[in-house]
Amino acid sequence: YEAIQDANANTGVTDTITFNIPGAGPHVINLTAALPAITDTVIIDGTTDPDYAGDPLIQIDGRALGAGVNGLTFTATSDGSEVRGLMITGFTQHGIQVDSGADGITITNNWIGTTGTGSVGDGNGNTGIYIQGANTVVGGTGANDGNVITNNANEGINVTGSGATGTIIQGNIIGLDPDGASGSGNADVGIALLSGAHNTTIGGSTAAARNIISNNFEGIEINSNNNTVQGNYIGTDITGTLDRGNRSDDGVEIQSGATGNLIGGTVAGAGNLIAFNARDGVYLASGSGNTVLGNVIHSNSDLGIDLGTSGVTANDANDSDGGSNNTQNFPVITQAAISGTNLTLSGTLDTDGVSTQYRIEFYGKAAGTTDASNGEGRVYLGSTVVTTDGSGDASFSNLVLNGVTLVAGDFVTATATRISDPGQVGIDDQLAYGSTSEFAANVNINDIPVATPNTVITTEDNAHNFSVSDFTYTDTEGDALVSATITNLSLAGGALTHSGGTTVNSGDTLTAAQLD
Repeated sequence: YEAIQDANANTGVTDTITFNIPGAGPHVINLTAALPAITDTVIIDGTTDPDYAGDPLIQIDGRALGAGVNGLTFTATSDGSEVRGLMITGFTQHGIQVDSGADGITITNNWIGTTGTGSVGDGNGNTGIYIQGANTVVGGTGANDGNVITNNANEGINVTGSGATGTIIQGNIIGLDPDGASGSGNADVGIALLSGAHNTTIGGSTAAARNIISNNFEGIEINSNNNTVQGNYIGTDITGTLDRGNRSDDGVEIQSGATGNLIGGTVAGAGNLIAFNARDGVYLASGSGNTVLGNVIHSNSDLGIDLGTSGVTANDANDSDGGSNNTQNFPVITQAAISGTNLTLSGTLDTDGVSTQYRIEFYGKAAGTTDASNGEGRVYLGSTVVTTDGSGDASFSNLVLNGVTLVAGDFVTATATRISDPGQVGIDDQLAYGSTSEFAANVNINDIPVATPNTVITTEDNAHNFSVSDFTYTDTEGDALVSATITNLSLAGGALTHSGGTTVNSGDTLTAAQLD
């Protein structure tokens, strides 16, 4: 109490509050009066206590105080302050509040709402960290930078207001205990980015930047624009394997007309793991230009990606409907065949973008795993880019993805994402890409048929009419011949024509109807 008062009085310089409490920790400070609001730049450093070895040992507890009391409050004149190495428990309002105008506050290596794995009854009465200032840093990528934020009676982290831009949230455990596996979670959303909280970064493309956001009411709620969510585990434990799904709602929800948000990305490590959540993996309730790329999404109770109304939204002709992400049509996969580790795919996209590029991402799942009929994204397989014609139609034919570990009988699905600025592809995903579709319907993967030699003899100078039976092959599934591709055509004279009378050239693909 007095240390904060002294730091406030010593204006114009950065004060540091250190700790040296006799005896072995943890050290509990039971407050009998609310701490003063912080009005000048200060560093409150619980890691200075001699017993400190990585986990916080200084507990500041407010359960004896009255209603509406925060643990720490950073006011508009406290720019650049830091707090690290504390347990903040039992306050009737927020564990930490960052006021509008309090910019550049750093919050690292704290336990907010918990005293360690297995603790109960230590949560704060409202939100763990309530942020209204700009450029707040919660956690970090260094050793012991991350916070543990759980057991609080509202959100884990709430970022809100027109001044709350540029927040960085990295390396934290939000909803689980310090072990990253157990715990009761926060009563509401793990991270809420509300109105005005633009340009927030949650996670990053390195393992050190990853947040674990699990066992809350909902994982992440986004009501603001141009935020980036990358590399996080949302609904699992710290290993990414155990079911710790957010209890009652979605992994990620975007609503309130929010635009330009990026969930995942195309660079290595940018994809999130979103699994085991009580509703959708990613629910895009409203807004447009929200991008979902490169994520691993599986085992959510509803859809992997859901646009607008609950459940699969069927494609419509020319993709003329509106709604969330303009209800972007998903691709239709027409062929999926495997040979060794090479997966051959064909399909179409019917959309409203004329002469527009789209990134098609492909995902697979093993037979016997349970996903929605329109798929989730258990295994990322690869991507291609298609360009629509003057009618908004595009296709991909005999696209080969290498290094695929799926087998015949497994399934493949896909998403379509509009490329808003081709010049930014490979530079800035948030500028390059726009609206993403739901997942396509799961398509069963077949073995590729194997051609067998066959000789057809005809009399010189006499026409020969080929038929389907001239094209012999073996197929594990016993499927009928659909088409044949002419890979080499050598004629001593004359021409080869199909049943429609059109000349056939090397490289042409003929349908079974054209062969007969």
